[in-house]
Amino acid sequence: MGTVIYASRARALKALRSKSQFGLDECKRALEKTDWDAEKAYELLQGSAQDKADSKAGRAAHEGRIVAFDHLNRIAGIVEVNCETDFAANTTEFRQFCENLSIHIVGAGPKYVSETEITDEDMRRQAARLKMERPGISEQDFDDLIELWYDEVCLLRQKHIVPAFSDKTIEQLRQELSAKLGENVIIRRFVRWEMR
Repeated sequence: MGTVIYASRARALKALRSKSQFGLDECKRALEKTDWDAEKAYELLQGSAQDKADSKAGRAAHEGRIVAFDHLNRIAGIVEVNCETDFAANTTEFRQFCENLSIHIVGAGPKYVSETEITDEDMRRQAARLKMERPGISEQDFDDLIELWYDEVCLLRQKHIVPAFSDKTIEQLRQELSAKLGENVIIRRFVRWEMR
């Protein structure tokens, strides 16, 4: 009986580590706190990542990487991601995050890093387009459509296109990386070029 429980706990631990990308000890603590419920443990780790990222958000991040990716010499994406130290910028996790992010930018075509970058003019244009397409739209439906538009055009709100991360938004992945590195991680800016 004990061997069966141990094996199922080992499988749960392995699955949680794979899904969350957190360390062995953090995953084990989360599973123990949730009575070995993998879904609750995953949610607990997500909340932990959010808390850690929030606590680091105000710290200066002047190191980092600029990474480029081009697809068939027709579409290219360049992204600048900052962190606090050159040590963190040279970790495998940070480099992979930047590389996957540049691939995502090429594939998903975001227009802004976050909704705070959307200009008043772009917002007015989108609102006018929605009202023209759907005359008499209710305020709640209008707000919902604006939120969907944010999810479409804002990098941090997009679901990652790389299959290994497709269940998470870019912001969730950024928070996880920040928690793992113990540093503030900022996606500073990006550019996407496409041949015409």
